[in-house]
Amino acid sequence: MQSPLIPLLACILSLPALATDIKPGLWEVSTQTKLPGNMAMPDLSSLPPQLLAKLQQKGIQVSGGAGGNVTARACITPEQARKGELTLPSDGRCTTSGAKKNGDMISWQLNCQSGGRSIQGNGQAILLSSTNYVGSSSMTLTDPQHGALSTTTDLSGRWVSATCN
Repeated sequence: MQSPLIPLLACILSLPALATDIKPGLWEVSTQTKLPGNMAMPDLSSLPPQLLAKLQQKGIQVSGGAGGNVTARACITPEQARKGELTLPSDGRCTTSGAKKNGDMISWQLNCQSGGRSIQGNGQAILLSSTNYVGSSSMTLTDPQHGALSTTTDLSGRWVSATCN
């Protein structure tokens, strides 16, 4: 059975547009997710290899996971950069709405649906430069089998290189 945290991870790593001067190329997104009651986040290295392979097929290289720390790398195309998008590839299960930019600050709402599970949340980020941002999000994962689980996530992104290899 697929871990209920897989859709949560995908949603956390999917960010809306941040600015129009984002550099294209390889970006690294680091997140630290906190669960209620000091519950431990699973180590992503324990995920089934086929799930990790699916993420890699979407251009997402994931490492970490122990203690809620996850680092993902993804390529931002010149077209995405021109549009001001800093989003990791999505499989269509998550939609971002209500994105509002005020100076270097942006806020958004997120809605994900996957296998009877849903995730609703919101977040905000501040663009520090065309190569760095920091932010946070709050989300609630609802799973018919496990009920609702609320999380908070601190996130940061940094441009790594002009090439995505």
